[in-house]
Amino acid sequence: MKIFDAGQLRIARRNAGLTIRDAANALFLSASSVANKENGVVKVFAEELPAFAEIYGVNLDLFFVEKLDMTRKKR
Repeated sequence: MKIFDAGQLRIARRNAGLTIRDAANALFLSASSVANKENGVVKVFAEELPAFAEIYGVNLDLFFVEKLDMTRKKR
């Protein structure tokens, strides 16, 4: 199962060559809001993800990572 990873926002932004301020201006957010979203301090709403993906030039899938199932017992 894949889960959202806020840290992927930072990776995508940096790979796009954008500063936090660049991203904030493009997304009509404050720089602190973008930083807080990247750091997982505040929620990133599903409705915001397409805008992040478009500005960073990536597919939405990039923001999701495979979740490890830590509940399985070893045999």
